[in-house]
Amino acid sequence: MSTNAQVRTAWNTNVFSNFSGVSSYAYAIDPDSGVDANLGISSGIVNFWQYVVKSTEVPQLMGKNQLLFEVVVSRVIQDDLTGANHNVAIDDFRTLIDYVNDNLDTDWGGTVDKSTEFPTPGDFNVEPFKWGSTPCWRGTMTFRAEKLVNA
Repeated sequence: MSTNAQVRTAWNTNVFSNFSGVSSYAYAIDPDSGVDANLGISSGIVNFWQYVVKSTEVPQLMGKNQLLFEVVVSRVIQDDLTGANHNVAIDDFRTLIDYVNDNLDTDWGGTVDKSTEFPTPGDFNVEPFKWGSTPCWRGTMTFRAEKLVNA
């Protein structure tokens, strides 16, 4: 049976470890928390990925359950006032999709049976966001998958 921890590990190993110079967190970090606010800073600017894995279990017929996984990925980068970091966020999402396609494939590194919702580059928006009082850009994308398991 796949667990949230196995899915998180597959995403960390096969996707986020490929982004150099950008921290990634497998949980939602909070700009209002002193500890988390500092986690969001890399090389002197707000610059990170966060991904949250959720799952629900739905009973099926014949002693089976369907595990429904959702991975919500966010990219946050400080606004540099020139628009360049807005484009960095967009480009990073395109790269994210490539890493998921190439490294996780449709079975997410063997942790699920199949991906059921696979975003494309047009499936996200990068919008203004405040990290504490710092102007930033944030984009969010959701991936979904399922796995049939014994009840």
